[in-house]
Amino acid sequence: MAWVFWLVPLCLSATVSAQDEAPSGGLLGSFRRAIVQGSRPMGRAITPPGATLVCTRDAIQVYTTNAYNKEGVSYLAILLRFQNTGPDPVTVFSKRCQLTVGMETFLRVQTREELGSQPLLIDDDPVDVETLQGQSEQVIPARSVAWVWLVYAKIPTERELPEISLKMETSTGPIEVNLTQFENAALSFQVERIGPQNCIGIVRLTGELNALNASRFMAELSAVAEQGASRLVVAFQKGARLGDPRLSNWLVYGREQDSERFMALPIWSGAIQDIAFVAIPGMADESEENLASSVDDGVLILSRHLVGQLDSQTLRQQLAVGHPMIRRAVLFSAGEMIANDDHLLILPFLKGPDADARLAAIRALKSATDPAVIPPLEETLLSGPSQEAFAALLSLNGSPIPTARARAVALIEAPALQKKLGVMRILKELPLSVQPEWHPWLRTLLTDKSANVRGQTLQLLLAAGVTDRAELLQAALHDPQISVRNVAFDTLLVHRTDGEESLFREETLRRSRQGTLDSRSRIALRELADPDTLPIILKAIDQNPRENDDLVNLYMRIGGPAVSAEMIERYNQFTPDTRSDILQRLYLGSDPAWIPLAIGGLEHEDDDHAETCRNLLAEATDPTVLPKLAAAWKRSSDDRGQSICYTIGSIGTEAALQTLQEMLKSAPALRKKEVQLGITVWNGQSPSNEIIQEAYSLSQSDKWEPAVELFTFAIELGPNNPRIYSGRGHARLRLSQFDEAEADFRRSMELDPDNHNSLSGLAICKAVRGQYLDAIKMVHSNAMLIQFGKEQIYLYNVACVYGRSLEHVLKEPASPQRDARVHQYQEQAMRFLKSAVQQGFDDGHLLATDPDLNTLRELPAFQKLRDRVPDTK
Repeated sequence: MAWVFWLVPLCLSATVSAQDEAPSGGLLGSFRRAIVQGSRPMGRAITPPGATLVCTRDAIQVYTTNAYNKEGVSYLAILLRFQNTGPDPVTVFSKRCQLTVGMETFLRVQTREELGSQPLLIDDDPVDVETLQGQSEQVIPARSVAWVWLVYAKIPTERELPEISLKMETSTGPIEVNLTQFENAALSFQVERIGPQNCIGIVRLTGELNALNASRFMAELSAVAEQGASRLVVAFQKGARLGDPRLSNWLVYGREQDSERFMALPIWSGAIQDIAFVAIPGMADESEENLASSVDDGVLILSRHLVGQLDSQTLRQQLAVGHPMIRRAVLFSAGEMIANDDHLLILPFLKGPDADARLAAIRALKSATDPAVIPPLEETLLSGPSQEAFAALLSLNGSPIPTARARAVALIEAPALQKKLGVMRILKELPLSVQPEWHPWLRTLLTDKSANVRGQTLQLLLAAGVTDRAELLQAALHDPQISVRNVAFDTLLVHRTDGEESLFREETLRRSRQGTLDSRSRIALRELADPDTLPIILKAIDQNPRENDDLVNLYMRIGGPAVSAEMIERYNQFTPDTRSDILQRLYLGSDPAWIPLAIGGLEHEDDDHAETCRNLLAEATDPTVLPKLAAAWKRSSDDRGQSICYTIGSIGTEAALQTLQEMLKSAPALRKKEVQLGITVWNGQSPSNEIIQEAYSLSQSDKWEPAVELFTFAIELGPNNPRIYSGRGHARLRLSQFDEAEADFRRSMELDPDNHNSLSGLAICKAVRGQYLDAIKMVHSNAMLIQFGKEQIYLYNVACVYGRSLEHVLKEPASPQRDARVHQYQEQAMRFLKSAVQQGFDDGHLLATDPDLNTLRELPAFQKLRDRVPDTK
């Protein structure tokens, strides 16, 4: 966990001029940026911001920053800003500044060693104490300012810090600043306890809550909770403020005790079971569960959680004689439950002054089973304000008492009441499973002059499961207003009986013939999937080919292969996505027309469509595809060219490999890697790939003869793979079958002229025969090193060429020329071996046993290199 800093200014001057503001750059500037970003965990600072103290001789401004570990404060860095307001210079003896914490006194840290193992970090950057401290004495000219850093180590780690003071020596006398003296005056509390057994506490805050008094704030709340008020509403009164806006996050989320973000602040007491905050300064969002808009709202939030833990007798008692806020909260939280047992406790709220409480009482009475609740609800329905009257209607309608439901229907038929409440509003609030008592009135509304009323009524009746559903739908489908017809059509789209299929088909065709197809018509056409709709769909496609992707898919799905020609004719008019869909359908339908379309799409500007074309062509079995792919590769850019080569390799046939080999022969040097990628992909697709891998595995285990047999078998399966001949050639080298090895290398290079394994293998064969000058010239040239200078196997094989060449040079008569050549070849061999290791060569077993390197093993440089590449066999 990184050390944490929090910078808080303490102004000890009543007047600070604008020109004396702290500089924006340097360490202090870093602190300020840290505050603005708010990206670091918040620590507990020593001083509250905005506190003031007037000094008679000197004006001093103190900036403090705390460093913490998980247990608390570890060290404290203080930046002092001295402002000399007098007419004479003042000397500050910063070396004598002492920090007193409780009964302990701490001297200013002078050296790095005094901090122990802890780094001194400023804005996450390490700082040398010696550099930070500056001079031990500093003269402040008259009416000027100066800045001095003080660092104190091993500050106590208790959560609640004792009193802290700072003593400074100046030429005008000592100054002592009590850094904690502002704590008691900064914040005040007013506590009220309400609810059953006073279990809810209301704490009203005035003043400033800051990091210094956060501990005392928590102590006050814990004391209230431990006295029984374990659910707390904490309300910030008008004018209350936070010392730092980040404190709001701690208040709301601080009970996440494992979060490092709040590790340095006091942990919430376990005695506090629930808490709601009102008007936290700077936090207007009330979406959090424990943020309330008012004290009443906070009590309501807590009571909802409390109700489940109270028995019905206690709830009824609180509703009858409890604190007004608790009565209201119980009504909102448990009103319906209480109404079942004793509706008389609910009735008084119907006449109360609180409009919200009246609404809650009306809703609670919905669950009452005593017919005595009907008259007061009916009275409210007839004479109450519109909102309460509507709530009374819903309560009567949702009542378990049949008489109440009947009264609701009877009363609503009165035109005056319909006008008061609004017919549309009534319809929207009625449940979809409306009771049968409402059906007669609803049917009268099917001829209402308002289309909205007719549509909403139709929805309610259809959802109620009426027996004449088909007749209602047929009538609605001929309604003059489209909104009503849409209600009926949407119903058929979601669910229709067998008897309604003809209605659905007729309406779908009627709508589709009207012109541009809307979303409903498109869905219906998919549902219908009728070949008779194909001309309609094609007409809509032709109206706007680039915006009817879904219709193209629908047309081909319904019409099948028989309509492919129409889509191919319009192919270039469609979007890339639609083209891709058409290609895939043609491919799946084995229509050969997909091949030229896919070839043409290889160079399309839309990457996704081009990729679809490549993926489909990778599955092609038509041999005419390969030359077309090769031609497209020649015209392509590097990125597309690489993808095309990948596609050819993915086809995996012998013809595909031959195509790649021909491309490799004619490819410009900068594009050969694209083709090599295709060959690599082809190798992975080859039917002999597993056999080749097993042969290479045998070679690595020094089982050369079985490896040669497997390579030979692989050649029988695929005779045009240069990799097989190269592998067999190197296996034959180890068996001293040099003629056979040379033949394999030459065949490999015929198939792949840039196969460096075969090229270097052929050079080793020449060196073995004594043609070492030609062998070295083959592999050690600028052209070869530019092309293969980072290939570890090539570098290793060049070293082998020099090793074999040394065998013949050492046999020549002694002469200065021979000795010079021996030295030169040894140096070159070791240089290439070292380069191979640098490029990743790690086969220590091969390095130790390869006969090509026999002439080098006694060299100290070889022994040293050998130790770097351990034998893992």
